Amino acid sequence: MELDPSHLCAHEWHARALVTSGRTEEAIAEAQLSLTLDPSPTNWDYPVWVFMLAGRNDLALDRAQKMIGLDPNYPWVHFELARIYEQTGERNEAAQEFLKTDELFGTDAAKLARLREAVAKSGMPGYWQRTVEDYKASEKKGYVPYVLAAEACTRIGDNECAFRWLERGFEERDDLMINLNVDPVLDGLRSDLRFRDLLRRVGIPQ
Repeated sequence: MELDPSHLCAHEWHARALVTSGRTEEAIAEAQLSLTLDPSPTNWDYPVWVFMLAGRNDLALDRAQKMIGLDPNYPWVHFELARIYEQTGERNEAAQEFLKTDELFGTDAAKLARLREAVAKSGMPGYWQRTVEDYKASEKKGYVPYVLAAEACTRIGDNECAFRWLERGFEERDDLMINLNVDPVLDGLRSDLRFRDLLRRVGIPQ
């Protein structure tokens, strides 16, 4: 940033570093600055993620809705919108956005049908129970997004499952591990000593 104060990626990564370190106000300012440097759809995800991790769902929702208007078929924005709705208690809307994300990412038709059936029957709890089962099945075949799998386990109250995936995430250096201290989905794990030990090993200030 000293060499090029208008370098978009530098400000985006700086915002992420700030928010994961708990410096939320600085992170929000940096994310907002990145939007002034490039308000176009090419500046997709970082501002939304930073706003969410900083607890500013209002800012995250505003940006996500603008992104939907620019490209309604971009899967990650639906994923982000689903997480925003989840955090604001709009569970039905969240479930539909998660399903839309799965559809846009090209999820296998049979798997997608099972997810839709789970939502129709049990809402969000059904969606996450089915998702956990799918992650476990996928593990036998290859790569699984470890932190996302841990979040799914946390959502159904299976903390042992969540810690197993987080340990894999640590071993494989999943980049989402740096969000541990500010990810609201993992709030239910924070009182566990294993979580504090993970923060220490990842190198996150406590």
